[in-house]
Amino acid sequence: MACPVTRGQLKAHLKERAQALFPRVEVTLKTADALLILEAGRQYPGEGKSMNFTN
Repeated sequence: MACPVTRGQLKAHLKERAQALFPRVEVTLKTADALLILEAGRQYPGEGKSMNFTN
């Protein structure tokens, strides 16, 4: 079953969402993902605290 939204449409929507969240930042398709991950981390602080990346 085909998805009703193309990948390009999805990326454009995510870019628009990131631009709305970060109006002072020049959002591109490449930076939108990173900004949305940043926002998710700000909304859910502590979710990754059990992860330890140091040896």
